[in-house]
Amino acid sequence: MTTFTLILTIALIDFLSILTPGQDFAIVTRNALKYSKKIGYYTVLGIGFVTFCHCLLAMAGLSILISQYPDALALIKTLGAVYLIYLGHHFVKNAKNLTVEESKKSGNISKTEAFKMGAIANVLNIEPLLAFVSVFAILLPPETSLGIKLLICFLLPLNTMLWLGLIANIFTMKRIQNFLKKHLKTLEQTIGIVLIFFGSKNLISLKK
Repeated sequence: MTTFTLILTIALIDFLSILTPGQDFAIVTRNALKYSKKIGYYTVLGIGFVTFCHCLLAMAGLSILISQYPDALALIKTLGAVYLIYLGHHFVKNAKNLTVEESKKSGNISKTEAFKMGAIANVLNIEPLLAFVSVFAILLPPETSLGIKLLICFLLPLNTMLWLGLIANIFTMKRIQNFLKKHLKTLEQTIGIVLIFFGSKNLISLKK
């Protein structure tokens, strides 16, 4: 397999994996719709930054550390699940009396808050990290140069940011936004329930 084919294969596998809507999709959609395209983008940046860190850790062989300290993996998964449930509960609770007018009055969250929301939701999500470890272990030959490894570590977060950035852009288009804002309360509740579902699912999987 040539270097170009190797990079393209890994990038394609990664892109297909992020197409499935999950917690990142839900948070970016909610922030872009409720606040602004810019806030959606900063949420994406937070997710992208942590994805980059996940790639670096996977390249560094974190799988060895995880295999030696399984309790650390369980702790990270538990914290991530609890955070998602907390965030989902907050969204559902916030949606009870939410109207378009109240949403406008509530103003904006800061760029830093948006970045942190995306980063925290992603940093405690261990699945992408484990996926990177698996893909790299299967596809990357031992002789792969440091330059190629770093290039892959930059390309995969870029994949994520381009896709989620497109989502943020779509959900701030005038027609779509006007339609969805009429159902803002339902959307906020739905996204909250989705996050609670992912969090609960992760907690249940830990008990098996």
